[in-house]
Amino acid sequence: MWPLNPFATRLHSLRLLGNAARRFLLFSFLNTVSWQLLVGSVLVLHARALAIPSSIVGIVVSIMPFTLVLSLVVSHWVDRIGPRRMMTAGWTARNLMAFPLVLTPWIYATWGSRAAGVALFTGVLCFCTMRSLTCAGWFPWLHEIVPETERGRYFSMEIILVQVVNVGIGVATFLFLGRDPALWKFGALSAAGIAAGLASISLMRRIPGGGPSPSCRRRRAAVDLRLVLRDRGFMTYAWWTSLGLFVTVGQSTLTVLSMRDYLHIAPSMIMFATAMGSAAAMAACPWWGRLADRHGSGPVQVLSGS
Repeated sequence: MWPLNPFATRLHSLRLLGNAARRFLLFSFLNTVSWQLLVGSVLVLHARALAIPSSIVGIVVSIMPFTLVLSLVVSHWVDRIGPRRMMTAGWTARNLMAFPLVLTPWIYATWGSRAAGVALFTGVLCFCTMRSLTCAGWFPWLHEIVPETERGRYFSMEIILVQVVNVGIGVATFLFLGRDPALWKFGALSAAGIAAGLASISLMRRIPGGGPSPSCRRRRAAVDLRLVLRDRGFMTYAWWTSLGLFVTVGQSTLTVLSMRDYLHIAPSMIMFATAMGSAAAMAACPWWGRLADRHGSGPVQVLSGS
């Protein structure tokens, strides 16, 4: 049976988390807001409003998953620099480097679509590159402050939080964009995303832990990577989840492009439809949770992915 109030259960779970975990969750909330406004579904609508061809939009969206490979190059920096310092510098740089997205309406009016497209591409490339170079400190820091017994509860709350942000962003952009949005509104949304990202940095400073580990040698990163690559079970899991990410990113991009270019749905209604989809996913979370408790996470991931 469905619980009478599943969200009351989630609020109780949130209270059970430690203070450091709740702070990290709040930081993750603002980070998700920034991410959705800068490189989420809004990015596809932003690019098409600048008259950027659909094929180039696909290349812009693909920057995010492909730049994640850079995390392997800097994994040994996490122990030497520390997750806090690494992420603080990276999050500051990535938000400042994304500023060309705010200027695209002015660049479009002054120099045309090609110049605005170059500015958009540059801003997204810099944002995603700096994210990939510094996000390697995310999980080491999170595992340091969240005990193993609380991680299941934490990640469950994080999934709910992401859906809440998706619903909120979808409804807010629906109201803000209107039926025929002016180009400056997309620049304003990018500015709001940068502001949320910079605000998350102030919260990052209040999260405990995240210091360097000077005793770790540099060659340890290569040794650990070889051990991971030899783990056949994990590599099989990583392969299929990577394929799932590829399909998910491509599917969401094609859905937005199809609604805008072929069904001629207004950008505001596209964001509203996205919000309703996220609301449905959030409402189904208790059911998926009970299914996972009964049959395990593997069958549930296969079923949900299908």
